[in-house]
Amino acid sequence: MNLYLREMKSYWKAMTFWSLGIIFMVGAGIGKYSAFSSSGTMNIGDLLDSMPKAFFAIFGLAGIPVDTFGGFYGMIYAYVAIMGAVFAVMIGSGILAKEERDKTAEFLMVKPITRLRILAIKLMAALTLVLIFVGVTYSLSVITIAQVSPDDPINGELALMMLALFLVMVFYLSISFFLAAYLKEAKKSSQLALLVMLGSYLISVAMGIVDNLEFLRIAVPFQYFRVVDLLELKLDPFYLIVTLVVSASAIGLSLYYYPKRDLMI
Repeated sequence: MNLYLREMKSYWKAMTFWSLGIIFMVGAGIGKYSAFSSSGTMNIGDLLDSMPKAFFAIFGLAGIPVDTFGGFYGMIYAYVAIMGAVFAVMIGSGILAKEERDKTAEFLMVKPITRLRILAIKLMAALTLVLIFVGVTYSLSVITIAQVSPDDPINGELALMMLALFLVMVFYLSISFFLAAYLKEAKKSSQLALLVMLGSYLISVAMGIVDNLEFLRIAVPFQYFRVVDLLELKLDPFYLIVTLVVSASAIGLSLYYYPKRDLMI
């Protein structure tokens, strides 16, 4: 428990920073909807119809009905999902790599605690941080939506989006956690994990621009739970299983490899 509290304490500043980012992203985004609707110039659909296809793909707007409040929030969610993936990668890799980076691995390993227990506690702390990220996003969204659009509730859609956000974050968290547990130089794990995430995002953009690339969806976690489906209260069961299997496998491999790896001290 002391190690868990130590991990949470070491990340409270980072969590505060990311929470402020969420407040800005969600608050400013929904605030724009309020400004458009109150001015009587809510003609976003016509505006976006004039935009090229690449614009929709790059900004994750493909197929999202942004002329409705649910669709407008879905656009905000697409950005928050990217933020969440980056946060998950940084936490997943950093929570293990920081012991070797800060030269505290030797001090930790001489404690009467096994590596598996260390790994489990760090994973629990990382999952707690992910839950806090999702919780802050959900709470802020509920409060802001109640103020801006009380007559247009999207409670079901919002809850499903938060579940999808949590699943995507856990996916990237587990991948980066595994890389930090497996690689000889754990400090490089965050760089590699960010490259993996960036690569999947670029594939997602390509799928939005070029037709007939649907077969690449399996390699793009951002496309597992599409906003257009979430707005219809649908969660693809196949990609739900893929997310759970990949995440569980990555964590299982972490538990296998980390106790065997030589630490850089």
